[in-house]
Amino acid sequence: EVILSAGSLNSPQILMRSGVGASDDIKPHGIDMVHELKGVGQNLQDHVGVTSQFACLQDVTLHRSAVWWRQQLAGIQYLFMGRGDASYPPAAGGAFFKSSPDKDIPDMQIHYVSIALADQHGRGEMTKEHGFSSIVYGTRPQSRGHLSLKSASAEDAPAIYPNYFDVAEDLVDLRNGLRETRRVFLQPAFDPYRGAELKPTPDVNIDNDDELDTWIRATGETLYHPIGTCKMGSDDMAVTNEHGQVHGLEGLRVVDASLMPTLIGANTNAPTIMMAEKISDHIRNKSFLSPQHVS
Repeated sequence: EVILSAGSLNSPQILMRSGVGASDDIKPHGIDMVHELKGVGQNLQDHVGVTSQFACLQDVTLHRSAVWWRQQLAGIQYLFMGRGDASYPPAAGGAFFKSSPDKDIPDMQIHYVSIALADQHGRGEMTKEHGFSSIVYGTRPQSRGHLSLKSASAEDAPAIYPNYFDVAEDLVDLRNGLRETRRVFLQPAFDPYRGAELKPTPDVNIDNDDELDTWIRATGETLYHPIGTCKMGSDDMAVTNEHGQVHGLEGLRVVDASLMPTLIGANTNAPTIMMAEKISDHIRNKSFLSPQHVS
């Protein structure tokens, strides 16, 4: 049995390069069709977020370790004493909340970061000026994307179309979530620390929906939670069954986040591990746990 576990972007790509998927995605690249499954690469869902950020008036953020010798000191402190900046997680806090009172359940998540990130994921160089940020993202987006092949070559990444904000409500919700996150930073408890607002940038009118939407579209980034491109189920767009077995083929399973039919309202790591644990039991033909009903 072949276990395909390359993730939500690469598992469908490997299937399509192997002739499994929608013929319209496969045949143009000169690949022989093996099995028609039109759901391969479809149903792409992901969390997209933006950052609320302020300068910090006090020397209390992780920027104090931006210079090289402080980085070395932080490493030594952690290695020998288990303390210091290297022992402190950059994402030190978080919360779930509703983007509006009309929501039945929380639909926003924030990660507080004790750094003024150059971009959302810290790829830019860390500055020496102190600041703090909070990344906010919609946890239950309605927009759906897809991916397809660029070529038959294994060297080429897939063409990814996330279609963020394809459903207008996703953008409205994130706009409201950003304003709520900013409102938290404007509370009196932050007065001794809060300096100039860095994000959104000063040229953006926070109270103007169109201006804020334009800024969100320009700066929004993935939270690296893609799922759904080989979804399990029984409908026409399902790629696998509940055991991860690819419909219509023998001896082939998919076991990764691409199996999720819908995006969960939080980080995807733990649920992906859970699915792998469950499907490993299926592979070994272990008996399922009996249902438990908690009154």
